[in-house]
Amino acid sequence: MARDWSNEPWRKLYTRDEPEWLMLSWQARGLFYELLKRVDRAGVMTLGRAGRIAIAAALSSSWDDDLSSAITELENDGSIVFLDSETQLFVPNFAKAQCASTSNAERQRRKREKRSISLDELSAEKHSCHEKKRHAMTRDDTRRHVETRKEEKRREEKRRDKKRGGVGEGAPNGAPIFDPGLGDNPDRPTLAPSLPLMAVFGAEGAEVPDETAKPVKAQPGAGKDMSEKVQRVWNYYLAGWGKQFKRGNPPVLTEVRKRKIRARFKEGFSEEDLTRACDGLWGHRWHLENGQTSPDLLFRDAKHVEQFRGYLEAPNGGNGANKVQPLDGCDVSKWGIEYGGEE
Repeated sequence: MARDWSNEPWRKLYTRDEPEWLMLSWQARGLFYELLKRVDRAGVMTLGRAGRIAIAAALSSSWDDDLSSAITELENDGSIVFLDSETQLFVPNFAKAQCASTSNAERQRRKREKRSISLDELSAEKHSCHEKKRHAMTRDDTRRHVETRKEEKRREEKRRDKKRGGVGEGAPNGAPIFDPGLGDNPDRPTLAPSLPLMAVFGAEGAEVPDETAKPVKAQPGAGKDMSEKVQRVWNYYLAGWGKQFKRGNPPVLTEVRKRKIRARFKEGFSEEDLTRACDGLWGHRWHLENGQTSPDLLFRDAKHVEQFRGYLEAPNGGNGANKVQPLDGCDVSKWGIEYGGEE
């Protein structure tokens, strides 16, 4: 059951201990604190004819040597006094100690102490809030730093690819080329709109594949013929690369690039179509000057093949002195062996 502290009787207990008090045994000091709870407001406890033995009854204890020794210690110290032939126990200075009020100086000291504690708590709370805010800002700065580093890494990779020969995008299909380094030069190459893939096939007399036709079963040796065609197109590309750069490590015919060239054959492009796309690439000044000569860009899809073929048909296609030799006049075996056409 919870106590109603506002209606409970209480006694003052002072906290400062003098050396003489500390020299008493703990049993004597404990007995004195128990007696403070049992004396009246004048500091008197009635024992009756039983005398000091009645103290044991008041404490709901038995009389023994320890209790008798503790009473003797308190009596010798003057903390308790027996009156009227030990029929009463008196605690000197009890009324004075219990009725004493705090001095003005002590009240001010306690007030300052409370204010100091409040200020310390407020300062600690402000410091905690500041630390939380600082940690939150640090997390935000770290997140922004990581995002900035990722963006810088992407830019660095783009610059590296451009240096190695360009794996990035070329000029937009059908859009004029803007080159601030050429100014108003009338010989500046311009890009003619590329023709649709089906229109080019029809113009050149190429057979348009019938999508509704049944698939034809692959003939024996078809895979070998395809590999040879892929190798010849690659050697033609390397011939143009060797003529333009003369030195350095040439591109390698990886499996990914083989699949891209095969995909263009399957889309209906002939070997001549792909070699003409190579001519358009190596004869276009903007792509050469900006490092956009990667085979990944050239053979990426049908749109790019048509785009580079369209350079040859443009009025100012830029395919003059830089144009490589036709396939029949190019020593493809030399370039294939020297520049490692196969991976």
